[in-house]
Amino acid sequence: MERVDTWLDSFTPEERIAARNGAGFHTYHARVAIGNGGLDGRGEGVANETGLLPERDCDSIFAVIAEELGFVGASVVLGLYALLVLAMMSSASAMRDRFGRLVVAGVAIYFGAHLLINVSVNLGLMPMTGLTLPLLSTGGSSLLATFLALGLALGLASHHEAALDRDAFRPY
Repeated sequence: MERVDTWLDSFTPEERIAARNGAGFHTYHARVAIGNGGLDGRGEGVANETGLLPERDCDSIFAVIAEELGFVGASVVLGLYALLVLAMMSSASAMRDRFGRLVVAGVAIYFGAHLLINVSVNLGLMPMTGLTLPLLSTGGSSLLATFLALGLALGLASHHEAALDRDAFRPY
């Protein structure tokens, strides 16, 4: 509940600044890091190098990217993730097998949801959750789950019949 209260209080600048050394420490420094990046980034970000940004290698990896690569670099990362999700959805829509179609679409939604939540948390649009950014954040179990999901989707997508005809959506 404290995370939600901190998030609700962060919409007013006075409350955000007042909580920057308390419960709102993480959210405050994530926003500062993103703002410090500017248009083209700083190269080596202050929040990342000094250690002011907590959990910078997993929960706040997007804030580090935005600070070091700027708006342009962060937009490229978001574009690549969007391309990955769209490619998986396109592959899922071309599959005949219902199970494979649902699994590949589910993996695409998994990537899209993780991206949306992680970026929203770092931008202050959602309360802190501790959700990692797939393929970029460190963390053994998150990385393992990400690679297993990608491998499953890739394996199912590689063994499908490309032609969709009228029996493609038949019940089994």
